[in-house]
Order: sequence, then structure tokens, then C-alpha cells
Amino acid sequence: MKHLFTGYTNDKSQDVYLQCRTIAVIAAVSASTTAIFSILNFFHGRIELSIAEIIATLFFTYCFYIAHHHLPLVYKKTLLMLASFFTFFILFMDGGMIHNGFLWSFFIPFLAALLMGLPRAWYWILGYAAMLSIPILAHFFDFHRLPYSDADLIYFAVMYALGSLFTATFEAQFEHLHVRYENNILELEDLKNNLEQNVKARTVALQKSNAKLQDEVRNHKETSQALKDSEHRFYQAQKMETIGTLVGGIAHDFKQFGYISASYCR
Repeated sequence: MKHLFTGYTNDKSQDVYLQCRTIAVIAAVSASTTAIFSILNFFHGRIELSIAEIIATLFFTYCFYIAHHHLPLVYKKTLLMLASFFTFFILFMDGGMIHNGFLWSFFIPFLAALLMGLPRAWYWILGYAAMLSIPILAHFFDFHRLPYSDADLIYFAVMYALGSLFTATFEAQFEHLHVRYENNILELEDLKNNLEQNVKARTVALQKSNAKLQDEVRNHKETSQALKDSEHRFYQAQKMETIGTLVGGIAHDFKQFGYISASYCR
């Protein structure tokens, strides 16, 4: 319930370019609408209302013109809200051609939430309600009669309050989802950074293991070569020993044969 009035962010969390585009679209639609109604009211003889709508058209046109200029974003939002205040208040006071001008005032909560976000939207919603309360009270106390019945004004007050609560609820849910989305993006960025660090650390560890394995393979090759050399020397030594034994045996046989020959000669 608290977030219904405080919201989840201190300001609209979309990027500046998107907000400027939103201001431009709202200003363009509002300028076109007020221009058309100013012409219609002029031909129906409602000159004062037509002049007021022409002023509002110029106001909205200026808002459209500065939407993408290098001006503070809060200035653009405030100017568009003031233009909306002026237009809807004039329509409320005049009543329009069929005395339903108060219906346009229901756009105020929606515009405030769309442009300002919570909780700043509530300042504009309550400010507009306070501004309208003056002519409404004057109407009920017969100081100035508005072009509406008492039942219409009561209906308007109730619907304005309910519409404001509904708009605030929708905006709070939107901000909540957007904050969760931004938090998820940050978590994904952290996971990405941690993953990159883990990959780098794992790569370094694998490189070290690979170098160690290469050293072990090289040492194994050297050991195998040394073993082969030892075996070759051992075989050579055995051959030499065998040859020596054979030569010694032959020499011994010749020696014995010499003794026998000498004995016969005697």
C-alpha cells in the first residue's frame, strides 16, 4: 500500500530519449486535438473557448518543439503538465458544447503518472484537485454556477479519486516490474563478469596444467631415452663379456693343445 503513494523509484526510470519521445507524442496529439476543437467551437459561436484552445494549441506546439532540444527534462515535463492543466481547467469551467467538459480532467492522473512517476504524480493530481475544488465549492455555495448538475460534480469527484487510485496502482506495478527488470539486468551483468573471471582463472589453471603435463611428458621421454641407452649399454657389456669368455676359452684350449703337442714331441 505504501508503494501506491511512494512508488518504487524517485523518478521515471526510462532513458531520457524515450521520455522525450513520449513528450513529443503527447504534445503532437494534444496540439492537433485542441486545434480541431478550437475550429469547431469557433463555428459554433463559442469564441472564448475557441481562443483558449488556440492558446493551448500554441502551448502544446511549443512543448513538441522543445521535446528533443537540449533542455532539462523536468522543464519539458512541467511545461507539458501546465499546458494540460490550462486546457482541461478551461474545458471544465466552460463545459464544452454538450456540457461534458469535466470528462477531459480524467486524463490528468494518467498524464501525471506517465510523465512524472510516483510519488511526484500525486503532487500534480492533488494540485489539480485543489484547483478544481475552488469552483466546485463556489458552485455548491451558489457563488458561481458551473454548467453541471450537483450529481455530475459528485460523480466527477468520486470518479476522479477512483481514477487516480487506479492510475497510481498501475504505475506502481509498472515501476515495480521495471525495477525488477533493472535488478535482473544488473545480476546478469554480475554473472557475466564473474563468468568471464572464472573462465580466465580456469584458462590460466589449464595453461599451467598443460605446461606441467608437457614437462612431465618431456621428462618421461628423457627417462625413456636414458633407459633405452642403459639397456643398450647393458647389452653391449653382455656381448663383450660373452666374447671375452669365448676368447678366454679358446685361448685355454690352445694352451692345452700346446701342452699336449709338447708332450708328444718329447
